[in-house]
Amino acid sequence: MRAARPGVSDVLPAVVRARLVGSPGRTDDKTRRSAMGVFRKLTSMGTLGLVDFRSDKERIARNTKQTVKELRKQTKLMKEAKKHGK
Repeated sequence: MRAARPGVSDVLPAVVRARLVGSPGRTDDKTRRSAMGVFRKLTSMGTLGLVDFRSDKERIARNTKQTVKELRKQTKLMKEAKKHGK
């Protein structure tokens, strides 16, 4: 008797399998977005930058995160300066 070849479900962990296959009967929005992100990044590399590496949503989220981080740092410095009477 010959041993059966391992299938995808036997080799890959459940988390990876869920990412690749998704839930049966529906496409998860997060899975779709991550697939589009990978596609966009591969396309960007393949076209030598003709396609933007990041989508508008990614760019806005990244810039917003950086702005919040800088505002927190500035607020902390202002509180310290006020505390020391400068």
